[in-house]
Amino acid sequence: MTQRTKLGLGTIIRIVVDRSDSEQATDLSELAFVGINRIEALMSAYRADSEVGILNQQGFCENVSNDTREVIEKALHYWKVTGGAFDITALPALKGVAEQGSDGLRNVGRAGSQDIVIKGKEVRFRKEGLGINLGGIAKGYAVDAAVAILRENGVESGFVDAGGDIRVIGSRSDGSPWRIGLADPKSARRMTSVIEIADAAVATSATYRRGTADIIDARSGKAADSVMRATVVAHTAMDADALATSVYVLGIDDGIGLIDSLDDVAALVLSRDGRLVESRRWGELRES
Repeated sequence: MTQRTKLGLGTIIRIVVDRSDSEQATDLSELAFVGINRIEALMSAYRADSEVGILNQQGFCENVSNDTREVIEKALHYWKVTGGAFDITALPALKGVAEQGSDGLRNVGRAGSQDIVIKGKEVRFRKEGLGINLGGIAKGYAVDAAVAILRENGVESGFVDAGGDIRVIGSRSDGSPWRIGLADPKSARRMTSVIEIADAAVATSATYRRGTADIIDARSGKAADSVMRATVVAHTAMDADALATSVYVLGIDDGIGLIDSLDDVAALVLSRDGRLVESRRWGELRES
């Protein structure tokens, strides 16, 4: 089993390839890192030359890549599914927080993904001053892109972990599922739960990963802080990433209700008072 670790996507990325030829495993890991870097170069809101950076500066971007368009389209899907709780147009509020702290959440124009228009290869905003941040979904997409590269090159066992957005390939070499520990937000050294998955993805939105002011409820322009941690398991890291953010914003009742209305996903939510609340399918994932 070969492990490679690098910085990227604003976090630590770890790629594990379970293959007897360590030199080949290293080469494949490097290919996967190249794929992740390509996605970051396209979608980072903090790079002026990225497609998202150009869109935010000009209010439009022509000849958008299939990757960026796919992520924005998926983000719009989750905006509709969550009734606006998942909204990539919360960037103005995020900037206000960065510049003015909690006061920066005040007097921010109402965000709204309804003002994003996709026509062919062009993406544009209907409203001036709008800006998007794909941080709640693009990291998962990058993980999926890395996994696709590994699979295309014959990898049947391994995983990609980008700061807690994890997608596993197959099972472990001995046929057992991969075991994923969920850290206690109050102490990253202690695990509150362990789950077992194969050919699936898991993502977490929590206060120990980002300050609560970094996750904005665009419906109100305020920081989302009703829960301490939301973890979602889905088929793809992009779906798990977006849904974990959505549940974190929606809170326990609406968040679990959303997950239970969808096929083949599960969630575990840690409340502010320390309760662990499971979705209907979560019990299938618990370590036996």
